[in-house]
Amino acid sequence: MSLKIAAQHGFNPPFLRFFESVRDDSSACAAAMRSGQRIIVEDVANSDIFDDQSRKIMLEAEARAVVSVPLTSSRDMLLDMMSVHFKTPHRPSEPELTRLELVARQTADYLERKRAEEAERTLGRELQHRSENVLAVFGSMARRTLSKSHTLEDAAEALDGRLRALGRANRRLADSGWHNVDLTEIVSAELSIFSGRTSFKGSKIELDPQYGQRFALLMHELMTNAMKYGALSGPNGQVTVSWRVKDDGPGQILSFRWQERDGPPVSAPARRGFGSCLFETIFPQSRVEYAVQGFTYAADLPLERSGTL
Repeated sequence: MSLKIAAQHGFNPPFLRFFESVRDDSSACAAAMRSGQRIIVEDVANSDIFDDQSRKIMLEAEARAVVSVPLTSSRDMLLDMMSVHFKTPHRPSEPELTRLELVARQTADYLERKRAEEAERTLGRELQHRSENVLAVFGSMARRTLSKSHTLEDAAEALDGRLRALGRANRRLADSGWHNVDLTEIVSAELSIFSGRTSFKGSKIELDPQYGQRFALLMHELMTNAMKYGALSGPNGQVTVSWRVKDDGPGQILSFRWQERDGPPVSAPARRGFGSCLFETIFPQSRVEYAVQGFTYAADLPLERSGTL
C-alpha cells in the first residue's frame, strides 16, 4: 500500500519531495501504517525508525518530534494517515493525545463519508451506463426478432430465449461486480442442456462486460440453431466448442470455433433471420460455413495486453 501527501502546512520542498509517497520506508507514517497503531517519536535524532537520510531530511525541516496516527474506517480499514510534527523534542501529554485522537476520528469519519458518497455517485453513473447498454441491446434484439419472424408466436419464443441469455450474462457480470467474466462459464452454461453430446476446451479468458453479453447471445443463437436445424436436431449429432490464444505479431488473437458434426445435412438458410445476421455481425472477424458435414462458426478476436476481451 502507498500513501501520498494530500494536505500539509509549513514544510519545505525537500521534505515534501522525500516524503511525497509513503510505502515501507523509514518514517513514522510508514511505521504507523505497518502496525496500525499510533506512533510517537519524541526525538527524531535518537529514533531507530529513521535511517540516516530520512533523519537528515526531518532535522533540516525542523521536524524534531512527530506523532503519526492511522485514520481508519468504521470497519477498521486504513483510509489515510495524520502526522503532527514538533520543532523540539517533545512527549505529548495525555490531554494532547486525547485531542489528537479526537481529531483523527473526526477526520476518518469525514473521509469515510466522502468516499462513500463518491462510490455511490460512481455506482449511479455505472448503473445508468449499464442500463442504457442493456436497453440498446434489447431494442436491437426486439426489432430484429420481430422483423425476421414469420409469426408473433415465433417472435415471442425467440425473444424470450434471447432475453434469458442476456439475463444470464448480466447475472454473471453482476456477481463479478461488473468486471470480467470467464468465457468458460458462458460456454458451459449454454452447453449444459446437451452435456452428453457437447464438449468444450479452452484456456481461461476473461471477457469485459460488453464482450460477455455478446458471447452469451452468440452461444444462445448457436445452441438454438443447432437444436432446430443442426447437429442437435438429430439423434447422433455432436457439437465441439474450442478456443485458444495465438500470437499475431505484436499482439495476440483469441481463436474461437464452434463445430457441428454427425447431424442432418446442412445447407445455407433460404432467408437471413436474426440468428444468421448475429452470426455474421456480432464479431466482424467471424466466418460461417454451411458445410454438408456440419455447420461451423469461427472468429478470430484481438486480445488486449491484459489478456482480456
